[in-house]
Amino acid sequence: MLKYYFKLAVRQLIRHKSFSLINLAGLSIGLTIAMLIILWARDELNYDKFHDDYDRIYRISWHAKYGANEWNIPIIPVPVGPTLQEQFPAVEYSTHLFDGGMTFQHGANYIRENKGAFVDENFFRVFTVRFIHGNPNTALDDPMGIVLTREMAERYFPHADPMGQAMINNYEEVYQVTGIVESWPEQSHLEFDYLIPIHSLQHINDRRNAWGSATVRTYFKNTKNTDITDLSRRFDEYVQSEIVEADFDGENNFVHFPFQKLTDIHLKSKLEMDVPNNGDITYIYLFGIIAIFILLLACINFTNLSTARSVIRAKEVGVRKMLGSNQQQLIRQFFVEAFTYVSLAAAISILLIMLILPYFNVFTNKDLSIEITDPSAYYWAIGFLVITTLMAGGIPALTISRFKPIQVLKGKFSGSLSGAGLRKTLVISQFVISISLISGSLIIQKQMNYLRNQKLGFEKEQVLVIKQASALRSKSSLFIQRLKEMPWVVNASTGQNMPGDEFDSMGFIPQQPANFEHTSINYNFVDDQYLNVLGLELSAGRNFDATRSVDSLAFLVNEKAVKMLGWENPLGRNLSYDGESYGPVVGVVKDFHYASMHNPIEPLIFVHSTRSMSKVSIKMTSTDVVSSLGLMENLWKEHAPKSPINYSFLDEQYEALYVNESKMSTLFSWATALAILIACLGLYGLALFNAERRVKEIGVRKILGASIKHIVALMTRDYLIIIIVALVISIPCTWLLAKQWLMEFAFHTNISWWIFMFAGFIALIVAALTVSFHSIKTAFTNPVDSLRQE
Repeated sequence: MLKYYFKLAVRQLIRHKSFSLINLAGLSIGLTIAMLIILWARDELNYDKFHDDYDRIYRISWHAKYGANEWNIPIIPVPVGPTLQEQFPAVEYSTHLFDGGMTFQHGANYIRENKGAFVDENFFRVFTVRFIHGNPNTALDDPMGIVLTREMAERYFPHADPMGQAMINNYEEVYQVTGIVESWPEQSHLEFDYLIPIHSLQHINDRRNAWGSATVRTYFKNTKNTDITDLSRRFDEYVQSEIVEADFDGENNFVHFPFQKLTDIHLKSKLEMDVPNNGDITYIYLFGIIAIFILLLACINFTNLSTARSVIRAKEVGVRKMLGSNQQQLIRQFFVEAFTYVSLAAAISILLIMLILPYFNVFTNKDLSIEITDPSAYYWAIGFLVITTLMAGGIPALTISRFKPIQVLKGKFSGSLSGAGLRKTLVISQFVISISLISGSLIIQKQMNYLRNQKLGFEKEQVLVIKQASALRSKSSLFIQRLKEMPWVVNASTGQNMPGDEFDSMGFIPQQPANFEHTSINYNFVDDQYLNVLGLELSAGRNFDATRSVDSLAFLVNEKAVKMLGWENPLGRNLSYDGESYGPVVGVVKDFHYASMHNPIEPLIFVHSTRSMSKVSIKMTSTDVVSSLGLMENLWKEHAPKSPINYSFLDEQYEALYVNESKMSTLFSWATALAILIACLGLYGLALFNAERRVKEIGVRKILGASIKHIVALMTRDYLIIIIVALVISIPCTWLLAKQWLMEFAFHTNISWWIFMFAGFIALIVAALTVSFHSIKTAFTNPVDSLRQE
């Protein structure tokens, strides 16, 4: 019987080619988009799940407030982890991690390796690291030992056994290879190419009892069946009673060390100073909904066209019922037809995915693939086929199989049974989705344009930033002096951080009277040209002056810092950041967006410094950039020959703060375009069917004097009403979702009324063009030819 159903399905597919092509096109596009989104979402949801006992691994964060500054960061004091392990038996192991890049000698060249980490011996007990060579229990015993990944070992020692080999950095320090390990999968929030013992870092050793310094990332593994909520509560009580100092007992001050699940870090972490390239669970939900919507659009098309053709198939159903077929058999037949369409569409979509996936991987920066050997892939495929078949074939199967054979064969078949009301409801649903996607895409674009065009308070164009500039050491001043002599350099400066970086905070003691006796504030060590290079403006006072001895201990503050401290006139007031060396505030800098617009502008203090710092910024002219960069690289090699230069343009660096939003905007635009295409395919099919069904009616109307204009208006009017209804429904839904998304930005655009009107106008034009083709064609048909048809 099943074979018979498949034969009937194939015959229907071949006999009605136009409708079959429309159905296959819609389903193929819908399945392709849905499967691509699921591949991406599945990869995002699998982050950090390759570790053994990943559900027992947690990261400790630091949430505290001191004075006016509140921070919530994943970098915590050194003694937190050991204290947790020593005081609470439920914690098996805790481990420290300190990020650190290093430059190694490779033949005659020096190569900067940025994916490095300093770890302790418990790192291999908490995380799953597969050793190829070496012993995890002893690999980190030697302070000058180094563990390499297989890939890094092959780069540096392609024709030799790497074990025991020497790795020499640009400071002439010699590390001995003590282990080779497999690289972690890409689905990890942590990355490393090499590991070095953390006890080789003196500043870590010096802070083993410092509960007030953010220094290391700390993870722990607990015992089985541990109540993590109870453990967190008890540790918090211990910290409050045994550790917290008296100056944190103020009314507004607090300190906590929350625990964060390892598998929540990539998608659910909203911490400052977190690892780069984290995802966002909101986008998983958003694009999951889009995948469902697009697949739903394709299924609605199938449902609409199937119910529309129910009048044609009514006699077939009536005859089959008279010959003994029951409703269950007919339902099975229509589900088999739907399954046949979905299976063919799935085969087409797999071919499309294979063509699109390489470009999709480049865009998402992933290495997604369809794993044929993965059993779960088959479960997903079967689930997709079953769910899509039920969605596409359910309503037609139940609707058409209920036809009464006597009424059908007597010609008393009711038009209502053909599902006209249902089709209108489904078409409205299609355009609600389409208009919502158009509106959402326009709102995202409007916000992105707002971020790009908003006045930041500093000049980011034509500013080049050299990173790891501390490699210049004592030659920093000479390097900057030589830079300024070049004709393409307007100015140059050195500083600890640039806009877009993570700014650290430390305790400051302001001269009284002030709102705080001691408070933590974000800071930046800079030289006297930093403000000039970035075009920062002063609202009071003056800039640093390297020729004035008093400025060796001077400060600049932004307007937010002035308000926070409560100073009416900050000029001449003293500040101290080490409790001993006091210096005057010589100027007030106008507020500028030194962080992304997700966050409000926070207080900031500039500390004057002439020492070598981590960043050199260069204001360039708009002349030949390529040759200018070449001259700069040669100058760098002259002053830091053992350290490769690493630079980028400030505007690109700042734009990277919104990389997730930018990608979301692009994906949303593509999803919107494809949703409109699918809706148009369905509308095209319905218009084709209605035009064929009403050809005699149109012929009669033309004979009775109806004009072409009147006939076209008659055939398109219902669709225009549907779109207006869809627009009314979509506006509140889209407005609420867009408002929620915009709230993630401290600075955001408004939701303009014209966005919804423009989205409705686009849907109206697209629908009118789609429907008008058949309407005009039918209206121009010779009425004599129409009435001759029997």
